[in-house]
Amino acid sequence: MWVVSAQLVKNLDFTHNQFLLVYFTARPCHRCIGGMMEYLLVLNDSPYGSQRTYNALRLAAALAKGATTEVSIFLLGDGVVGGLRMQSPADASYNVQEMLRLLAAQGVSIGACRTCLEARGIDDASLVAGINRRTLDDLRNWTEKATKVLVF
Repeated sequence: MWVVSAQLVKNLDFTHNQFLLVYFTARPCHRCIGGMMEYLLVLNDSPYGSQRTYNALRLAAALAKGATTEVSIFLLGDGVVGGLRMQSPADASYNVQEMLRLLAAQGVSIGACRTCLEARGIDDASLVAGINRRTLDDLRNWTEKATKVLVF
């Protein structure tokens, strides 16, 4: 199955006859290419400043349950702080690090921006198991591969 989109390029009017010049594009429907939906979630916020990271991870967990979905998470900016091991959130009723650990154990690919980690003095040994140091080239590749990109 193909997804076809049309764009009107020009409406030509030759006195009594009217002609439309239309540009068509076609691409395979993502559901017909093996039926795989690929989601990329980009998390920018610190883990406990708001519930944005928590809600993004809840969505990631729900999406990862689908038989025909692949989920990737990229921690960017202050989002890399969420990947630090051994944090003890005082007031939070949730634990972002445990959520990331569980998602990684389910096969979710989790990357953390190398530059952002270095700017905060975070080394690989300080990260939750399953989180890998990545570059913006990796983020570009993941973005190009994804069916949908969600930014939090």
